[in-house]
Amino acid sequence: QNQVHAMEAEFQRVQRTLGLDPAGPAAGPCRHAVGEILRVVRETESRHASALNFLERQSRQRLSLETEIVQCETRAAELAQQQRKHDLAASQSQERTNRQTQQARAAEVSVEAQA
Repeated sequence: QNQVHAMEAEFQRVQRTLGLDPAGPAAGPCRHAVGEILRVVRETESRHASALNFLERQSRQRLSLETEIVQCETRAAELAQQQRKHDLAASQSQERTNRQTQQARAAEVSVEAQA
């Protein structure tokens, strides 16, 4: 809206500078040209605003995805740590089972030898 007033003031200044009659034959085409310029300016500003909004949305989406990636990587590291703990516990359990089995066999052999 400010630009409309500024362009109208500029149009009137040009008319005075050129000595044109505001009601003269050149006033209509000049006013029409100024209107076209204002229309193009408004369209350009509208496209610019739309492009900025698009870029802002893209930036927010990118930030959201980056945050999600970090969360996934953190969770993957936690799960890998848990898996290592489970693997270690399973390995230790298997070793205990193996020792107990060997001890039981050794006891059986000893009992059979005594008998």
